[in-house]
Amino acid sequence: MSRQMTHIQRRRGTPEFRRRLPVEMAGKPVPSWWPANLRDLVSAKTGCFKRELVRGIARVPEPRRKAQVAKLIAETEALFAEAKRTLATGPRRELSEGDLQFLADHRRAEILSVDEHLRREGFGLMGEEGAGVQIGSALEEPGLTTADYDFLGAVQAERFADMKRELATRRPPAQIIERAKRAAAELLSVELQDGSEDLRDAALRLLEAEVLAFQDATRRHNGEVVRTPATPSTKPANRADASDGPRLTEAFKAWSGENANPGKEKPASNTIREADHAVRRFIELHGDLFVRQITRKHAREFRDALLKLPTRLPGYLRQLPLPKLLAEPAIEKMPKPNVATVNKAMALLSAILSEAADDHDLEADAAGWSNPFKGLRIKGASKAEGKRRPFEMAELRKVFSDPEIIGGDKPKGGGRGITARWLPLLALFNGARREELAQLKVRDVMLDDVSGRWFLNLTNLEDDQSLKTDGSVRKVPVHRELIACGFLEYVAARRRKELDGWLFPLLTPNSEGIRGDSWGRWFGRKLDELGLSDPRLVFHSFRHTFLDRCRDCDVPREIAYAFTGHATGKTVGDDYGRGFSITRLAREMDKVRYPGLDLSAYYVQAA
Repeated sequence: MSRQMTHIQRRRGTPEFRRRLPVEMAGKPVPSWWPANLRDLVSAKTGCFKRELVRGIARVPEPRRKAQVAKLIAETEALFAEAKRTLATGPRRELSEGDLQFLADHRRAEILSVDEHLRREGFGLMGEEGAGVQIGSALEEPGLTTADYDFLGAVQAERFADMKRELATRRPPAQIIERAKRAAAELLSVELQDGSEDLRDAALRLLEAEVLAFQDATRRHNGEVVRTPATPSTKPANRADASDGPRLTEAFKAWSGENANPGKEKPASNTIREADHAVRRFIELHGDLFVRQITRKHAREFRDALLKLPTRLPGYLRQLPLPKLLAEPAIEKMPKPNVATVNKAMALLSAILSEAADDHDLEADAAGWSNPFKGLRIKGASKAEGKRRPFEMAELRKVFSDPEIIGGDKPKGGGRGITARWLPLLALFNGARREELAQLKVRDVMLDDVSGRWFLNLTNLEDDQSLKTDGSVRKVPVHRELIACGFLEYVAARRRKELDGWLFPLLTPNSEGIRGDSWGRWFGRKLDELGLSDPRLVFHSFRHTFLDRCRDCDVPREIAYAFTGHATGKTVGDDYGRGFSITRLAREMDKVRYPGLDLSAYYVQAA
């Protein structure tokens, strides 16, 4: 904000409350769809975001002044939060039935208001003897002259006939379409796309409103009493009606435990991350709707959009919002997602809405609201072809003969140096999840005093470590093949440098704290490079491969699941004691072999 503007707002002797706008908002042009309630953040002079917000604080006793400042701080922070959310998600691109009715009511009231004004004030048209318009002069009496009355009736009749024909053919003219697009942006902060069904629906509804308004104007012209309706002032899409429930973001926070009641069991951290991703993608497509406003159409369009969304996106595409991403020609040739992944996203959104419905009694009224995500899973996804699959032996040979897997990638490359070697090897010989390995600390590689065997301590005790479920906490012996490949030498070298550090320090967390995310994308590209582009082949396929080898090598099911952290049909007695000893686990781990897979190159180049 300029000094001049600040000076205008300043009152002599009156304290001021100032709040700096977030850096990402200051000095940027404001989109046309920016909501009216956020206009305080916009400079009337420049049309851009202000660099600070200034509020005058009246001279009041100290206790009241403190309360006033606290209230201003809360209001301003809420304003900033809404502005950042709106900037991040972009405008809504669809209209609900309430939105359409709002636009129609607004247009009808607008036409009848203009009509009433014309009839009250008149035009000033004279008769044939003095034909013309009195410009800038007052009429002797307000209201329509005889010439005004005839002229207005002729114009309205001609336009009314055109409108009825346009409505009958369902072909709104260009000016109605443009008016609908502008009204949606200005009144509802909705950006309608040219050629979209929502824009056509809005134009037709406005055309209907104009026909109804001209019917009323014709009745007025015939001397009937027709009141001008009040212009609606409440945006239906932004009305916090209790019957609509919370917004989707608020429902997600409650479901994830952020705003939950005390004692509510939180979902696993990985599940929360996956749900957060699904929620953000949905908002990119449809906006942050109230739960009750989410329709079956919204859910179906989101599911179909996810089916088109590639699984291995390069960095320049990952940052795009979903609508722009789907418009990119480059995604056509990229591998599409596993249907089980799409079904999981739908199931998570269904769970979020179900909990919101229970908390806010959304299904208790006569309207009969039901969860729009229920029953939209893709059929057949439970079949084998819809799931991740294990590697075949020929595919394992391709992976473990790759030079970057054997010797490691460049330190600043996507494989993060020697990490490219150890994550695949570790997963091959213990079936751990990618993130379980990525978040290992040096001290998590431990020595069992009884058996003398090294093991990985997979835990979630520290703030920067998390596991999918509590049952995933486990101890997994280091396979002898890993020792032969030089794993313990690598651990010793890391221990000498940083005992409390990460086992794979070159991995960096993404914005959600997932350390193995960018490495996982690199591995996906590596599989494509090796000709292993089957979308069912991912890093998680090592987990399937390891369990298959456990079965073939006669490892007992309960021990194989102890290696991988899978739940089994437990009894009360299973919760007693500490579980299998490292000695027993190591004896079974040594059974696991991969006949036909030559790892001699790793022995020679042991790190």
